[in-house]
Amino acid sequence: MPKQLHSATKVRLSRRMAFRLAQAEAYRRISVGHVPGTLSEFASQLSAWLASAHPGAPAIPASAIEKALRETWDHRHEMTGSDL
Repeated sequence: MPKQLHSATKVRLSRRMAFRLAQAEAYRRISVGHVPGTLSEFASQLSAWLASAHPGAPAIPASAIEKALRETWDHRHEMTGSDL
């Protein structure tokens, strides 16, 4: 069955909403333990995910996501209850 596109119902997301989507995905990935070894790599993955999962959203560079998620990244072990 072909994938249907609903271009007429596409909503243009704001930059703020795009950041919130990336942050929500970051929390989801952290909670299930799907994170790479570095924040830089994590931010690159999230930037690519945002572009593919939400093509109508403004592009957010990995550097901006990295800056926005630094505190979350620093406390990721506390969020999952792991020691390291």
